[in-house]
Amino acid sequence: VQEKLGFKYQWTTDEVPVPLLGETRKGHVNLMTAEDWVRLICPAAFESERIRFVRVSEVLIKDYLAMINDFENVGRLIGRTNNPVTEEQDTGWVRKKLEKNAPVFSMIEKKTGDFIGNIEIMDPKDGEGELGIAITAKKQNRGFGSEALPALIIYGMERLGLSRIFLKVYPDNTRAIRVYEKCGFREYRRTGEDVFMEVKNLSGRPTNFPSRSSARQEKGTSI
Repeated sequence: VQEKLGFKYQWTTDEVPVPLLGETRKGHVNLMTAEDWVRLICPAAFESERIRFVRVSEVLIKDYLAMINDFENVGRLIGRTNNPVTEEQDTGWVRKKLEKNAPVFSMIEKKTGDFIGNIEIMDPKDGEGELGIAITAKKQNRGFGSEALPALIIYGMERLGLSRIFLKVYPDNTRAIRVYEKCGFREYRRTGEDVFMEVKNLSGRPTNFPSRSSARQEKGTSI
């Protein structure tokens, strides 16, 4: 149908052709950019009420760099040094994740198409995986972390067959710890540098897992 209407396929993502240009009598009219496709139309791996979870993409590199190089609001909370990440480094990271089909997703706000952050289950194996999440500064303290976590836990346990998801967080990041607890995580070890938390699936559903509505109500978190 799109071809009959005069659309020309300019590039693809995940083997899905993307119509960028439509021919009119006056020539080609630009209808959509690659970034628009990822933000607004690209099929999501899964969704929550306000968030679309899409595969990481090179067209979002500028968003990734702006987030990860914000040391004060993001980088220091996820263990980054103050050394900036380059475009080449981040592009390599994206390509590596895609090659491995790793369960790492960019979170896109449904209402606006804005980039929220990235969320990942790292190295899932033997029924376990480590959770990582980073949210850009302008989207923090709006409940996106508390909404994204239950969605990823369900994805990991129902789609990946995990029975345990764990994470580590700095002891002074009390707001994040509170959100993790709200989403079912429980502390199982603590050192001077890190708090280790986990959520388990022992009976087909994560233990201590809240309803999605109650999880979304938690505000004021740095994640």
